[in-house]
Parts: sequence; structure tokens; C-alpha cells
Amino acid sequence: HIMAVVVRALRSFAALFGQLKPFPPTESADLAVINNKISQGAAVRYRASQRRRATIRWACFFLIGIASAGLYWMIHQGIESLEDLKFEHFHAYVKAGQHGSAFGYYFGFMLVVVFPALFLVLLAPMAGGGGVPEVICFLNGSRPRGLFDLKTGLVKSVALILAVSSGLALGPEGPFIHLGAVVGPQILWMIQKGLTYTPLRGYFKQFESDGEVRNFVVIGAAAGIAVAFRAPIG
Repeated sequence: HIMAVVVRALRSFAALFGQLKPFPPTESADLAVINNKISQGAAVRYRASQRRRATIRWACFFLIGIASAGLYWMIHQGIESLEDLKFEHFHAYVKAGQHGSAFGYYFGFMLVVVFPALFLVLLAPMAGGGGVPEVICFLNGSRPRGLFDLKTGLVKSVALILAVSSGLALGPEGPFIHLGAVVGPQILWMIQKGLTYTPLRGYFKQFESDGEVRNFVVIGAAAGIAVAFRAPIG
């Protein structure tokens, strides 16, 4: 009988202590300031790498702006040349009083330059349209295949010259945002490819991530907007 009472008492104490929560673990506070030569050297190397990275990035951004401006100048020259050719004969027909011939020449010229532009886009489907929604799609995390390929940029440039000079209701501003977004990563990839077998290749490996490519796309699109509207400060 006494043993039964003792066992019940022990079980009661065990149940009571089982319901009690243990003390939370205690940790030491990290009050020590690491200020040795190794940590100081690591901090100096980190700041130097950050400055070098920023310098390389801004140099590439400068090249993107120059390349975008040069591309816009070439496209603008191509558009003006075709328009001069178109209106030279058109005005000659109008001055001669041959209005039917003037209309036929204008309409025929439009067809002659529009249809090649349509067939060119078949070579690079991502070159069709303005390209701004596709660029926004990439900036939001998607990766449309071929959006920033060199072939896409070349096809869009030639097609843009033909389409704008045809006289249709369109302009180069929207498409040139896409062209600028193509120029941005292409500048980066060309530099990386050109420095493949040189010691400088290591400095550009840090720009291979999707986040860095996204930065170059943003800068290229911004440069495209600036040169398309001929902004003095992009």
C-alpha cells in the first residue's frame, strides 16, 4: 500500500514537472569588434572591387549611350534618304499636273518598301511590333527568347527604316526603345566575348547574372528613349 502511494506521488510530480516549460537557451552577446589586419584587408579589397565594378559599369553605360545615338543617326539618315527619293518624284508629278500618276507613284512606293519590311520580320519574329510590351515583360521577370539577339536588332533597324519611310502612321520612337534595349546587353556581351582569352575577362564575369543584364537592358531602353526624342540630356 505504501509503495502504491509513493508511485502515485512520483507520477503526480512527474506530470507536474512535465507541464512546466524549460528555460529558453541562453547565448552570449556578440560584443567583440573585429578589427584585425585580416578584416581590414578584406574591407579594403571589397571597397576596391566595388569601385572597380562601378567604374566598369558606368563605362559600359557610356558606350551604350554612344552606340544608341549612332544607331539612331543611321536609321534617321536611312529614313530621310528614302523620303527624299519618294517626294522628289512625287513633287515632280504634282508640279506637272499629273495627280493620278503622283498618287500611283506614292502608293506604289509605299507597297515597295512595306512588303520587304514584312518579310524581314519573318526572319526574326521578335522584331515585329513596337517591342515595348516585350521589354516590360522581361523587366518583370520573363525571358522571351530572341528578344535581345543581334539578328533581332538588325532586322528591326532595317524594317523600321522601310516602314517609317513608307508614310504609314507610325514612328520610330516606340521601336527604338526596343532597339536601345537590344544595344544594352549586346554591348556587354560583345565586350565579354572580345575579352574571352585576356586577363580582363575576370572583371566582366560579375556582370553575367540576370540582374546585371536587366540593368543593362534598362539603361539601353532609357538611352533609346532619349535619342528617339532627341533629348539633350538622357
